[in-house]
Amino acid sequence: MGTSARGADSGGVSARTALPSPGTVQIGRSARPGHRLRREWAGVAAAPSAVEPQQADSSAGRHGAPVVAELSAAHDPELARWIAAEEWAARANPARVRLIRRAAGVGGGLLALTGLAVWVGWAIGSPTLTSVVPGLVTMKWWTAACFIVLGMGIALPTIRDTLAVRRIAMGLGLFVALLALTFLLEHATGGDLGHDNAFGLDRAAGADHPGRMSQTTALCFVLLGTSLALHKVGRVRVAQAIAVAPTAIGYLALVGYVFDVSPLYSAVSLASMAIHTAAALMVAGLAILALRSDEGFMAVFSINTAGGRVARRLVPAAILMPVTIGWALDVLVLRGVIDAPFALALMVTAVSVLGVAAIWREAGGLSMIDVQRAGTVAALRRVREAEARQTTLTAALEESARRTQAILDSALDAFIGLDRDGRITSWNPAAERLYGWSAVEAVGMRLDELLPVFRADGSVLTARVDGDFLEHAIRRGPAAYAVVRKDGTIAEVESRVWAQNARDGRTYTATVRDIAQRRRAERELLELNRSLDEFAAVAAHDLRGPIAAIRVNLELLAESAVGRGDENQLATVARMQSAADRGLTLIDDLLTYSRAGRSAIEPRRIDLTELVEAVADEVSERADRSSRIDIAPLPPIAGGAGTLRQVFANLFVNAIDYCPNDRVPHVRVTAEPAADRRQLLIRVTDNGDGVPLAERDRVFEMFQRGTTSAGRSGTGVGLALCLRVVERHGGNIWIENAPGGGTNMCITLPRHFDPPATSGARARQVPPPG
Repeated sequence: MGTSARGADSGGVSARTALPSPGTVQIGRSARPGHRLRREWAGVAAAPSAVEPQQADSSAGRHGAPVVAELSAAHDPELARWIAAEEWAARANPARVRLIRRAAGVGGGLLALTGLAVWVGWAIGSPTLTSVVPGLVTMKWWTAACFIVLGMGIALPTIRDTLAVRRIAMGLGLFVALLALTFLLEHATGGDLGHDNAFGLDRAAGADHPGRMSQTTALCFVLLGTSLALHKVGRVRVAQAIAVAPTAIGYLALVGYVFDVSPLYSAVSLASMAIHTAAALMVAGLAILALRSDEGFMAVFSINTAGGRVARRLVPAAILMPVTIGWALDVLVLRGVIDAPFALALMVTAVSVLGVAAIWREAGGLSMIDVQRAGTVAALRRVREAEARQTTLTAALEESARRTQAILDSALDAFIGLDRDGRITSWNPAAERLYGWSAVEAVGMRLDELLPVFRADGSVLTARVDGDFLEHAIRRGPAAYAVVRKDGTIAEVESRVWAQNARDGRTYTATVRDIAQRRRAERELLELNRSLDEFAAVAAHDLRGPIAAIRVNLELLAESAVGRGDENQLATVARMQSAADRGLTLIDDLLTYSRAGRSAIEPRRIDLTELVEAVADEVSERADRSSRIDIAPLPPIAGGAGTLRQVFANLFVNAIDYCPNDRVPHVRVTAEPAADRRQLLIRVTDNGDGVPLAERDRVFEMFQRGTTSAGRSGTGVGLALCLRVVERHGGNIWIENAPGGGTNMCITLPRHFDPPATSGARARQVPPPG
């Protein structure tokens, strides 16, 4: 099936991925016994295939050698089993071939023993050994000699199959054929070569030529000797065809003895055949046929196909069943139990019924094989379709790889490919521009040998960059370094590493970005923030002074109003005092918000449960109404304790203040790992009225309050402060609906804190609702 590019129209499968050809059977020098299977699979082979044909071993087409299947792991395992079964079935079974060959050797041994027994019978004058039953035709001395020689020629190659032994066997076969040919010449010419009655042992009265081998027996020995010799020169098929004739002649003579039909074994005196001669001739023919059961037309007996199974079961039955039934009925006729016509009718009926039963049984097995074959054909077509899809996908992947390479070549960031040992496998143009080393110079070098690296604290990175180092880099996340370029200058970079699992092992890719400009901008921003912090502190001090003076004067006015009993003036002063207090609170909140965005966070391990419980106690003590705050066990995190206290304090105060007066405020705090497993998701849930969906983003902006907060105190800075603190920790905050009503404030905080390098001035990422 399509083992070369020239045969693409009948298979279309490359030599490397060629599917097996179940009909091609390797039997000796030819594959003829598989020709029917090849025709059955031809329709499947002609199915279109998208796989590009490739030139395969041309010897497979010349000699019919089987195509070896290399089914990839992507192929259907069930199909692989089916095709393997088809290949197995189309080959000669080695164990069965050895068994049949040993049977041939046993047959050769029996022939030699039979000849020796007859020699002994002639020597001691035993009619039992020479004719089996006294009065029947005898086996001649030369006939016994031919069986001895022929049996040795058959048995020797089954014991030790060497070139010398094969030559000896061929010589023995030729000797038998030539010896038998001399007797045929005597019969044909009427002459006498003087070797008929060896040693004068045959004393048969009235015989014209005592001891002479009959024409039929001599002819059989000529054929058997010739067949044995041809076996040894490789003409197995011709040898097997020749061996069939003496086998049939011996079988015919045996049938004559079984049914007492003398014309079948003794038509004339010089053509007669002894009963053990007939049996030995049949055994000799079968033994020669069994010598090479893996070649010629005898190969059908040793292969694992349905035809082989049918041959092994039906051929012996077809030979033995009629003889056995006929002999049994003949015995009944001779004893007068039944008459001949009735026996004939019984024989016809028995042979028909038993034959139909045997055929029916084999037909059932063949039907199952046809069903399996149909499934195999359908599965093979599916594989061809899958191969076509795979080719399409491969082309798409190649196109994607080309696009990806084009993107990498034009990327502004450096992309560096690394293997498990830390050696560079790819180096894009951005890496060449960043470090000054060309791809030709960099690829193959170890990264730590090519680029000296300094940490942020100025120390030299001495660790070996290998798989373990890169795996740690993946877990750590982005990191900033200072790297020495080829020209000796320093490059400030930020790198991130990720891994890919390839067929040849785990590989790594590092993206490197030049952050020199960003660092300069950060330093400028920090300087501006310090200036802004100083300005805010001065402004707060300057603003607090006048407001404090106003507050003192308002207290004096309040005392004066109390002394005069002026209720209107007292109410006015109270409103002015409340406004002054709100102004002081707003100044404090603005200062806190400003510092939260600029102050450095020193990450320390925080017992989150202890921190939240402490904040809850403080808020509950200051609140002017009773409340309930339930805190589940919370895992520890790393961060700034002071700023996180502000976050939870603001959330608890909002939950208590904005809870309707008809219920007791109830706050629940829980935590669980976030979806990426690298952050902790904290939920602060209350039983208030909740926040409308349209306002959930706006309430995190400065001076913005929700519609449900009308009539309640507040500056509109608390949630903006929470957002800034959480983002400074590398997390996020958003609002969801709480089960049963209320507000569910969701906060994500990294388990291992790595604060952002920039200030809090970045856009907030709000997760989708729900």
